[in-house]
Amino acid sequence: MVRGQRIKPALIAGVIAAGMAATPAAADDFYHGRTITIAVAASASGTYSLYARVMARYWPKHIPGEPTIITQYYAGSGGLKGSNYVSNAAPKDGTTVGMPLPTIPMRQFLEPKGVKYDVAKWRWIGNLAVIPGTLGVWHTAGVATVAEAKRKQVIIGGTALGSTTTTYPLLLNRTLGTRFKMVLGYTGTPAMDHAMESGEIQGRTGTWTSWRDRHPQWITGGMVHILMQVDARRAPDLPNVPRLIDLAENDQQRKMFEYVTYSTLLGAALYAPPGVPADRIKLLRDGFDAVVKDPAFIAEVKAQKLDFEPMDWREVEDAIRRTVSVEPSVVEALKAAFVN
Repeated sequence: MVRGQRIKPALIAGVIAAGMAATPAAADDFYHGRTITIAVAASASGTYSLYARVMARYWPKHIPGEPTIITQYYAGSGGLKGSNYVSNAAPKDGTTVGMPLPTIPMRQFLEPKGVKYDVAKWRWIGNLAVIPGTLGVWHTAGVATVAEAKRKQVIIGGTALGSTTTTYPLLLNRTLGTRFKMVLGYTGTPAMDHAMESGEIQGRTGTWTSWRDRHPQWITGGMVHILMQVDARRAPDLPNVPRLIDLAENDQQRKMFEYVTYSTLLGAALYAPPGVPADRIKLLRDGFDAVVKDPAFIAEVKAQKLDFEPMDWREVEDAIRRTVSVEPSVVEALKAAFVN
C-alpha cells in the first residue's frame, strides 16, 4: 500500500469480518479427512475394547469434519504402557485420545516407578460408565465369602501388577488377611475365564458386566460366587454382596478402601494428552456430550450389554481432583499393601 493511501471503510469491514470467521473455521475444518486413534490401555478382547469400538462408530458424526476413528490396543504393565504412550509418544494435535484403565490415576501415587504421565495434566473428555468392580471365584474353590477366603487359599488369575485384576486381591490379602494366590500373565478376561473352566485358576476380578452379561449361566447356575463388589453404591442386582468399603475393620482401612473405590468412577474414560490446542479439545468434548445423547449410540451400547452412566469432562476432573488430593497417610498405607 502506498503511504497515505486511504482504505475504504467497506473494505476494512470485509477484512475484519473475514478474519473473525477464519479462526473457528480453521478449528472446525481440522478433522476433515483426518483419523483419530483411540489408544486403549487394554487388550482387544475385553470390555474396554467394546466401549472404544462403539465410540469409533458413532463419535465421528458428532465431530465437525467427521473424521475416521480407529482403535489401537496397548495392553501391558497394568495399563502403564498405554498411558505412557499417549502422554509422551502420541501426537499432541488432537488425533490421539486415550482410554486408560481405572487404576491408572491411583497408580501414579501408589506405584510411581515407570509412570511417565500426570493425570492432573490430561485433558479429560468424558467418561462412558461408572463400572463396579467385582471379585468372583469358581464354585469348586470351596469359598463363597471373603471370610472363608481368609481360611483357604484361592488361586486368582491376573494380567499384571498394578492392574485392576491384581489390585483388589492384593489389597484384601494385606489388610484383611485373605489367602489369594496371584497367577499373572493372562491376556485378558476371556483367557482367565477359560482358565477357570479348565481348573487352572479358581477366580478373577473384573467388572460385574463381565460376569452377568457374558456368562449369565454361571450366575444363575451358581457356578461363580461373587465375594465382593467395588462400588460407591451397591449394585441393584448384587443386594447381598458386600462392598469393599463394607469390609473395612477400622477407620484407616475405610479411608483406603474409599480411595480405591474412586477408580470405579472412571470405568471407560477418554482423555487427550497435554499440549493439544484448546479449540480441538472443545470439539472433542462437545462431540462426546452429543454422542452420549445419540439414540442410535445408546441403543448400540444397550445391545452390547455395556454399563452406561456418562459423565462429562467436569465430573471426571472432579473425580481426578479427589484422587490426587489423597491424604499422605492413606498413600503410605496403600503402598504398604500394594508394593512388594
